[in-house]
Amino acid sequence: MALVLPEKRPVLTITNGDFAPEEAGDEFSPQLKKAREHLRRAIRAVARVEMADSSAPFMGTAFAVGPNLYATASYVGEVIEKSLRGTEGEAVAWIDTNDTPTARSSKSPILRVHLVHPHWQVSFLEVEGTAQPLTFATSDMRTEIQGRGICVVGYPAMDVRNKPEELQVVFGDIWGEKRLMPGIARGMMMSGPENTHMLEHDASTTGGTGGAPLIDLATGLVVGMQHSGSYLQGNFAVPGWELRRDPQWSWLWCGESAAPSAPAESQTPQRIETPMEVFSFDEITELNQIVVASGVATEDDINALFAGLPPGFLAMLPTAAKAGDRLRLGLIQMNREQIAFNGRPPLYYVIRNATLRRSFDATYEKSLEPFLSKLKAAPAAARRSASKE
Repeated sequence: MALVLPEKRPVLTITNGDFAPEEAGDEFSPQLKKAREHLRRAIRAVARVEMADSSAPFMGTAFAVGPNLYATASYVGEVIEKSLRGTEGEAVAWIDTNDTPTARSSKSPILRVHLVHPHWQVSFLEVEGTAQPLTFATSDMRTEIQGRGICVVGYPAMDVRNKPEELQVVFGDIWGEKRLMPGIARGMMMSGPENTHMLEHDASTTGGTGGAPLIDLATGLVVGMQHSGSYLQGNFAVPGWELRRDPQWSWLWCGESAAPSAPAESQTPQRIETPMEVFSFDEITELNQIVVASGVATEDDINALFAGLPPGFLAMLPTAAKAGDRLRLGLIQMNREQIAFNGRPPLYYVIRNATLRRSFDATYEKSLEPFLSKLKAAPAAARRSASKE
């Protein structure tokens, strides 16, 4: 998080959930006036993330994405997850949606960290209580994001990585309070150790805004989640549309997979009368190795791969003490199953979810293409058998 254009990118005060657009100056005031209702909704959904044993006054920013669920930066989630281990019934971390810091009694405890994403650098916090969730952009905006007006909503903190005199001018020596930080999206670029596709922007941010949403002023949708920045160079956010369509988090948020469409739990499975063991044992072993090598290692990872399959079917799959064994045995069993959902065999959903998991990795996607191709005949067989019943 950093100052990029300190003389041109203002920071607005929030009072009682509202703000004065005229404080933004000629460049942003008209846009903020038009987007006022969008931003008021975002203000209500944004919270400070705090911890009992932290030396810092707070850890970062989070925002509501679903019932009792908030999104924040992965590095915030990692710290909280470690603190929650071994605690029973004791609140060690909480969120505060107020504009300014309040007494602990008015805050909502964080109950669980659901996911620390290995690539998109986001975590999801289960909390007591919730706000009206914000909506992520659903369409890929890589080619149209450049030049769009955006606004970061978060809690900037004093940050020595920037010049003190510039911080004083831009932020007015007000720290740890909810602020609006308008700016312009600059487009997409590669950033971080994994060369992640990040959204670059020039809003004035500091430490403390990690995990804050980037609101598209034209639509009110979340187009990014603030992650990092470099002084006078740029700020970087995780693309909102990538988070929305990634099955590793969408199943947590709303119980659905962006693609393929999850079958309704009440749907009657279609029994396939002819054997549908599409893959050999060696092919299933190879598929398992490819998926594991992509970073699938935990129960949450496997649950994301199985998104779109009814709980009743998943309950019939083999269990194992180790997550890796559960995945391998599950793949073997699904390959043997003479059953389909929405005209698709179970492995179809697993392979599609595996592909979406690393949609940024063309080499990985290519390695899964042969498996998906071999399943193309399965839907036709399922429909024929369904018509006989």
